[in-house]
Amino acid sequence: MDSQNSTSSGRAPIRSPIVYALYGAATCLVVVGAVAFFFWPTGGAPAGATGAGPPGGGFGFGPSPVEVATAVETMAAEPVRVVGQVAPVRQAVVAGEVEGRVAELLVDEGDTVRAGDVLLRLDSTTAELDLDASRAQRAEAQARLVRFESEVRRITDLRERGAISEREFEQAIADRDA
Repeated sequence: MDSQNSTSSGRAPIRSPIVYALYGAATCLVVVGAVAFFFWPTGGAPAGATGAGPPGGGFGFGPSPVEVATAVETMAAEPVRVVGQVAPVRQAVVAGEVEGRVAELLVDEGDTVRAGDVLLRLDSTTAELDLDASRAQRAEAQARLVRFESEVRRITDLRERGAISEREFEQAIADRDA
């Protein structure tokens, strides 16, 4: 039996872990070298360019090809939509001096307004009808006043003649004044 190739039990000799580590390192170097050989950039000339090949002896070492593009201004990110509540810094409650239906709204909620600005216009149809009725009542009252003044003149003449009593005269004056 050869003492270098076998032990007394017939088994192969035990090798140290350092030997296995060296075998693993050598295998890794071979694999990495093969991958680098097939996938390493060649640095060839760009399309349409003429020349003998890449500098550095054709092994793919040297400067990489460069692309030129025109700069265009665009938005860097999409707009972000968020949900939340917005509260005004200042707020005012607006109240009208008169009531009525709104005919035209001149400002929107959130608009800035100043004192004296017109915010809305009211429907004036009802107010115009009330004004017309009041004018008619005034005209009627003026006509009654003319009639009562004429009646007072007539009664004054009758009183001076003694044809009516003092009570009838006072009643005519009270009706005119009313």
